[in-house]
Amino acid sequence: MIFRTIATRLIVLSAMALCFAGAAVAHPPKDIKLAFDQKSKVLSLNAIHDVKDPTAHYIKEVKVYLDGKEIISQKMSSQTDKQSQVVRYVVIDAKPGSILKVEADCSRIGDKKKELKVGR
Repeated sequence: MIFRTIATRLIVLSAMALCFAGAAVAHPPKDIKLAFDQKSKVLSLNAIHDVKDPTAHYIKEVKVYLDGKEIISQKMSSQTDKQSQVVRYVVIDAKPGSILKVEADCSRIGDKKKELKVGR
């Protein structure tokens, strides 16, 4: 009976350790660098997300909001490279004073959000 209790505890502790180990290597994007070119109406996004394998751990989705309304949602199956995910979008309705908000979601855990006010 004592052996069964110890064995059960070891199994539970091992399972918990594996869960925490997976969470330790998973992380949200570190930062998002945004730029908007008013003349071409192009929003450039660079989500900084250092990973070992960009096909297994990557930015899985990017969403873009214009003045609070979702206008773009793109799903990915891998990341541009081991350091970041780079995307560009044409946002024709952005005007000076508009707020562009972006959200980058990690395929494992977490997300990062950033806003940019469109200048003149």
